Amino acid sequence: MKLLRSKINIANYPNLSTVFSKYQDMPLKEFSSRLFDKKPVEIESELLNALKKEWQALGWCSNDILKASQQLMEVPVIQTAHHVTPTNGPTFLTLDLMSLCGLNSNLYYLVGANSGVAFSNSAWTGSLSYENLRLQDLLEKNSATYQQVIKSNRERESHGNTEHRYSLIPARQRDQLSYGVEISEGIFNKYSNLNLKLRKQLPQMERRKLYNRWALKSCEKIQKFVFNQENILYFDINQVITNYLIQILEKEDSTHPVFQVFFGDKTDSIWKVFNEFPAFLGTYSGKKSYKVEQLYWKKSGLVGKKTNYSDLNPECLLKLLKQTKICPAVFITFFILKYVNGISCLGSFNQIEYLENIRQKLLDYSPNWQLHLVAETDNMLTTGRVFNDGEPYWPLDMFLKKRTINPQDFSNDPMIKFWQPIIRQLN
Repeated sequence: MKLLRSKINIANYPNLSTVFSKYQDMPLKEFSSRLFDKKPVEIESELLNALKKEWQALGWCSNDILKASQQLMEVPVIQTAHHVTPTNGPTFLTLDLMSLCGLNSNLYYLVGANSGVAFSNSAWTGSLSYENLRLQDLLEKNSATYQQVIKSNRERESHGNTEHRYSLIPARQRDQLSYGVEISEGIFNKYSNLNLKLRKQLPQMERRKLYNRWALKSCEKIQKFVFNQENILYFDINQVITNYLIQILEKEDSTHPVFQVFFGDKTDSIWKVFNEFPAFLGTYSGKKSYKVEQLYWKKSGLVGKKTNYSDLNPECLLKLLKQTKICPAVFITFFILKYVNGISCLGSFNQIEYLENIRQKLLDYSPNWQLHLVAETDNMLTTGRVFNDGEPYWPLDMFLKKRTINPQDFSNDPMIKFWQPIIRQLN
């Protein structure tokens, strides 16, 4: 059956259309199990240290940290499709369900979420998202905030937007990069407007702590309840890559591929090959709000729409990283995870396309680095939607209504059932 392939714009999604065509009749359990059927790899100590540092900062226990790092060398797989959010929506819930269905129950489900996005991105990093909850389930009914949210929801609905959410981010910060942002008085006040019952069920928010760590703890707690599984662990993948880069730059090993990307004889030629990819992301202050800025590596510096860091040396780049002024972007993140260290990065339909693009360019460029460049688009796709009597699953709704979902109940469903609902997005 070639139903899915025939409905996709193959020119835009050549790898996705091949996967759809090849596996659309395969049962979820079999497809999911293939995602974790990987050979062990030797992961750099710098990357393991970077992971452990972030896991410790999130409050993971020492046993989980030890086991997760050992697992990653034996089963080198991280789910990287997610954005940092305090509550997932139906799409990220489906990705988790698809992954958990075939994952051995003795293994951790490691989710490296992307913080290199604005709070207002389509996954709503800065909001609690829900579907059929009453507003009083979230906010005190007699509060001024309650009336403001009712007004905002009505305005969105009048424009045809029926999404329900409560933003935890002040207006001026909503288009700001979420990476590295501390919990301000404004964010804390938004959180404090939640009703006491809900606040008791979510992780406690603390001023001047990183917002993304609070959001990841919230999301992880909800997903663990929804799937009734304790092996789900969320973390900030961009922060991990920053931790890693700091170590590499401090060593100043001129033979290391990552060091050479920024400070080598072939740096200029490398970035000419990958010139469509920003090296880092930053934030600049617009007229009404902060904005995300893409920073491209050009002539030994970073160039953006509003910001320029010229004549950078390792010490200067280190300083920017340590001050969280810049966030590792897509290319450098996956170059380190996938191509230098050999970790399989599960992702959605866009990710399998741009990762294959990067792989082909690395093959053609051939800089004599010892990289992991075997094609694996066949077993890294996690995308789709799952429904309950025609309605999508919303994790926060399920969490507050004490409802769970078992991935094994979908084991025998063919992949076409999950992929068919997203075809419209691909054309």
